Amino acid sequence: MKARELMLEREKKLTWEELGKALGRDPVYVDMLLYGYVEQQRRRWRS
Repeated sequence: MKARELMLEREKKLTWEELGKALGRDPVYVDMLLYGYVEQQRRRWRS
């Protein structure tokens, strides 16, 4: 199951461990990946 599908079907918030498991990655990697994505989006919005 993909992480997006997992997030959409659940009502409660996911933990970093659950996201990491869904992506097959370490929770710290998932945290850094999402942080990088959010920062990139912020830069686009400011442009």
